[in-house]
Amino acid sequence: MKLYLDEDVPLELARQLRLKGYDVVTPQEVGMLHRDDPEQLAFAASQQRVILTFDKGYYRLADEWFLKGQPHSGIVITREYQPDEIRTLLGLCLNFLARETEETMANMVFRLEQYR
Repeated sequence: MKLYLDEDVPLELARQLRLKGYDVVTPQEVGMLHRDDPEQLAFAASQQRVILTFDKGYYRLADEWFLKGQPHSGIVITREYQPDEIRTLLGLCLNFLARETEETMANMVFRLEQYR
C-alpha cells in the first residue's frame, strides 16, 4: 500500500516508514504544500495513495466524494501527535499497514487509533 502523509504529519514518520520499506510521499516532496484538502485528496487518489491526516475535515470530504461517486484510495484520520510521540504514531501506522490492503482501504475512512 502506498501512503501520502498530509503536510501536518511529521516528516520523521515518512522517514521511519521508508526505513521499514514502505512507499511514502509528502506534500513537501511532490509540490503540494499549502494546497487545500480537496486538492490533497485528489492528488492522493491520482497516485493511488492512502492519505494519512490529522484533519477531521476529511470526514466531510469523504462524504462529498461518496455522494459524487468519486473514488479515492482511502483516508486515515488520527489525532495530532507531538514530535516526542513519533514512536507511538509509527507503531499505529505499522499495525494499520499490517492489517489493511489496497482493496480494504478503497473509498474507506478509518481512525488510526483503532489499530492499537
